[in-house]
Amino acid sequence: MAELQQLRKEEKFYPQVTLDGQDWLLDNVGEATELKIDLSENKAVDIALHIRDYATFRYHSETKTATLERKSFVDHGIEIRQCYLENITSLHLFLDTSSLEIFLNDGEEVFTARIFPEKGQKQLVLHSTGKLVCDVWQWLLK
Repeated sequence: MAELQQLRKEEKFYPQVTLDGQDWLLDNVGEATELKIDLSENKAVDIALHIRDYATFRYHSETKTATLERKSFVDHGIEIRQCYLENITSLHLFLDTSSLEIFLNDGEEVFTARIFPEKGQKQLVLHSTGKLVCDVWQWLLK
C-alpha cells in the first residue's frame, strides 16, 4: 500500500457528506484518481456511485447485494457483476483512463473492470436512497 500512497498528488477531504435522496457531484476528478468513502454510519437503503457516465456501483442493504454495472465495449449493452455483502462500511476506488478497481470493506470483496469512458468525462456522482452520512477522501494520482 505504501507504493500506492506514493502516487498521490493532491488530497481533498469532504467530512460528513450528508445525502438523503439527492446526488453529490465530484467534478473533474482527473485522469487517475483514488477515492475512499467511510460508510460506517450508513443508514441508506441504496447507495450508488456513478463513475464517469460509464459504470455504476450499487449497494442495496435490504438484499445485501453489491453490484457493478458497466457498458459493454462489445455490444454497448450493460454487463452486471454482483456479490453478497452483509453490510458495507467502506468503499475504496482506484480509477484511471481504462481501469476501475473497487475494494469493499477493506478488501472483503473486490470488483475490477476495464472501462472506456468518453474523453473528458471526469465526474463521479454519489447518490443515496435514505440517509447517508459519510466521510470522503479523494486523491489525484500521478
